[in-house]
Amino acid sequence: MKKDSYVIFESINVNIIDTNSGIFVGENMQINWNSNTKSVSGISLNGESNWAVGNVDLIVKSDF
Repeated sequence: MKKDSYVIFESINVNIIDTNSGIFVGENMQINWNSNTKSVSGISLNGESNWAVGNVDLIVKSDF
């Protein structure tokens, strides 16, 4: 005899989620699930009183 199970959340709060992860809501089935990610960045400055003088940032993307 099949019994249905239910879990009810008022909310789902996600602070951090890793790559190749997911939050699935509703009826779903992840079979042979694949995930790809790519990050490309140049220069990034954070904080106060930072200087970047004469910089050249070049990003070559050969995967178009």
